[in-house]
Amino acid sequence: MAEPMTIRTVAPSDPRVGELLRAAFPTDEEAKLVSAVAVDAPALVDGLSIGAFEGECLLGYVLFTRVWVGPGSAQALSLAPLGVHPEAQGRGIGRLLVLDGLRRARNLGECAVIVLGYPEYYTRFGFEPVGVLGIEAPWPDVPAEAWLGLDLDPGALGRMNGVVQYAAAFNEVV
Repeated sequence: MAEPMTIRTVAPSDPRVGELLRAAFPTDEEAKLVSAVAVDAPALVDGLSIGAFEGECLLGYVLFTRVWVGPGSAQALSLAPLGVHPEAQGRGIGRLLVLDGLRRARNLGECAVIVLGYPEYYTRFGFEPVGVLGIEAPWPDVPAEAWLGLDLDPGALGRMNGVVQYAAAFNEVV
């Protein structure tokens, strides 16, 4: 009988995270990103490096890190990466990780989350395009429909504008 799945905090430096991300994505960029962010203290937020486990087997992973928006350096979170092992896909693990991460972020008093991702996936959680609010991606050629945000505090994104500043590790890998 399979062990029940649990969602819990996992250190981004845990070797299982890198192994999972290398299996879940076609390149090792996401694994390199998490490895670099793991040593970037200003970007890390306690409790927002989250794994889905069956026993000690890591099936999925999501990381929320600190970002700063615009000249006033308003704080928000970035959701990246989200990965599920290919053999565990289709079980709703990614959805559970996102929902748990958003719940944790709200409980920590965070005001907003930004993601560069598939709109057809992230809009189901309430994410909406943020370029129309004047929140700009730091990289060229980001499709407007894939540059998304979610208010955790109503109206928070509307009070922000300018270029989003990610931790240095993102710029080294992206």
